[in-house]
Amino acid sequence: MSAILPAQFDSPPLSGTAHVWWLGQGSFVFKGPRGGPLAVDPYLSNSCGKGGSPGAQRLFPEPVAPADLRLSGLFLTHDHLDHTDPDTLIPLTQANPDIPIYGPPASVAHLAKIGITEERVHTLRRGEAATGEGWTVHAVHAEHTDDSVGLVFVFDNGPTIYHTADTLYFEGIVDAAARFAPDLLCICINGRLGNMNVADAARVTAALRPTEALPMHWGLFAGNTADPQEFADAVAASGAPVRTVILTPGFGRHIAAARGRADA
Repeated sequence: MSAILPAQFDSPPLSGTAHVWWLGQGSFVFKGPRGGPLAVDPYLSNSCGKGGSPGAQRLFPEPVAPADLRLSGLFLTHDHLDHTDPDTLIPLTQANPDIPIYGPPASVAHLAKIGITEERVHTLRRGEAATGEGWTVHAVHAEHTDDSVGLVFVFDNGPTIYHTADTLYFEGIVDAAARFAPDLLCICINGRLGNMNVADAARVTAALRPTEALPMHWGLFAGNTADPQEFADAVAASGAPVRTVILTPGFGRHIAAARGRADA
């Protein structure tokens, strides 16, 4: 199956590249040359704003309806509402009845509570990996909840993408992902509610030295955002040879490339 994506993403990615669609917050769709699309933490509702808090209302509309996405796999990083969201996951999984779903124990338990208990749901803990057609995903430590995970997507004949998930800076965050030599780093920068701030995110980026860094977890909620240009400036000031990719929240698309294919 293929995702309903912008027109330029209808065809498979070129060899050595992957399509990246940032849905906002920590939500992405990745598609490699031989596998995907894979979604991470899709948040395509206004669940967080139901309590009426102005700071938790969406600042932009959902870029796609959950039931309109067609996926090959779904990954969850932790059990917070903007990452494991019933209002998104119920219609999305109903529209994709055969896709495998992976997440840490707390997210898997949440899925069971909302009736998603099929054999396709798999627990993915830190240090474990999942494999599908054209991809392998490694779960690494994320310092956010008791069992939260960051995810390293390795696409066959394509790039490696490290999604930090929500996380604070911690000793070992660089080592956890460095062995995979990520080409693209998707990194949280908002500095609130258990996440790295701009300075810490730039510090991780400079140490990992991916080809590109994509700041995420900003721009969706007025009460929990940051300035991505400050991150780009901090990375540049570090002297690390890393290109910062700033996308439009929800509607930004990018083509990531494996090392040696940065001009693809």
